Amino acid sequence: MAMRYGRKILALWADYESRNSWVYVDGGFGWMRLRDDNFDAVQYMTTLAAEAKSDGRFVDLDEDPVGKVSQLYVW
Repeated sequence: MAMRYGRKILALWADYESRNSWVYVDGGFGWMRLRDDNFDAVQYMTTLAAEAKSDGRFVDLDEDPVGKVSQLYVW
């Protein structure tokens, strides 16, 4: 796992499929998929990411071993 500190969410993407949500992270990290093994977690992290993008707030995120965002902190 790797923590990414003080990043910004620049874009979001999702489609009609359940648990398929992505965020575009600044600093060269690009598109990162939100961890998809729990429906509620994906929904909550997508909402947090949307708020962060909308308000221009910084985020810290934890990237799991396969490159998915497993934790998202908005500040």
